[in-house]
Amino acid sequence: MVTGASRGIGLAVARRLGAEDARVLITARHQDQLDEALASLGDSALARALSLAWTRLRCTSSWPPTKDGELNQGRD
Repeated sequence: MVTGASRGIGLAVARRLGAEDARVLITARHQDQLDEALASLGDSALARALSLAWTRLRCTSSWPPTKDGELNQGRD
């Protein structure tokens, strides 16, 4: 699974993995951009729109996220 793979470094990593005969799942926030990237990767790749914004962690963050999905930034 390669995140941020609709362009840039993420897409380059996905292409490299595909060249090594790996099956690759590419993710990014926008399905239309993923569809364009997928066309350049061939049959060994799958694409799914996915937002990983809730995974942004800071050293001061605690687990689990709050009810609304935000991480507790030490505000409790």
